[in-house]
Amino acid sequence: MTDTDSVGQLEMRALSRRLQAYADELQADPTRRHDLRMASELLLHLERLTTKLARPVTVPLHQGRR
Repeated sequence: MTDTDSVGQLEMRALSRRLQAYADELQADPTRRHDLRMASELLLHLERLTTKLARPVTVPLHQGRR
């Protein structure tokens, strides 16, 4: 985890972990288990994509005369 992680990224990771844990608890329904694991992986993929978005750059204010 980097210093620039947003709250949304942290929440996506947390939700992904919860989905994985819930999928691991499901023993009776393999289809639903697979769907939950896929949803978890898609959330992690989305979280990784958000780290690649351009971050706002700090622009120094003009110090010269007009």
